[in-house]
Amino acid sequence: MPALIDQEALLERVAGDPDFLATMVDIFVADAPTRLDAIRAGVQQSDPHVVERAAHSLKGALATMAADTAAAEAFRLEQLGRSGSLDGAAELLAALERQVEQVTIALKNLVEQTTPPDAA
Repeated sequence: MPALIDQEALLERVAGDPDFLATMVDIFVADAPTRLDAIRAGVQQSDPHVVERAAHSLKGALATMAADTAAAEAFRLEQLGRSGSLDGAAELLAALERQVEQVTIALKNLVEQTTPPDAA
């Protein structure tokens, strides 16, 4: 099973700056539930366009956080929305929700690991 996040790639993106990493993680943690809510609403309302847009947005956020497996899951939902059919969307959403939860935990742990002891 691939890692939830590519820590090396993510740390490279923030140039090893723990403050920048913490800021990015804070933004992701605040934003991801909103994106998941939008996808959920689109699925419940049978609106493939809403699912496509919200999944695309979440995919970008996950990719930025080097969470490639979860980003691929969001991409599957995005493509499903683009197809105009939401068959199987509820199952994909449930899997994506679990992955986002796991990614969030992994990101918070990475912030803890990279924050200098005197900065905590």
